[in-house]
Amino acid sequence: MTLKDMYEEFWEFIDEDNEEFSEFIKNDVRRRKCNSFYKNYYKFKAKFSMIFYSFAKIIL
Repeated sequence: MTLKDMYEEFWEFIDEDNEEFSEFIKNDVRRRKCNSFYKNYYKFKAKFSMIFYSFAKIIL
């Protein structure tokens, strides 16, 4: 089994900082999609929390 085969099989479990798979990580479109999803999720969560807090502050 080659490094590429291993990466393709277990890419979800390989850390972003792994030096052995760095070339695969850098060129993997799936990782970019996952990372952008989580970044957008946390931005939304932060905005929602601020709006909710402001709303609760007005009501109380």
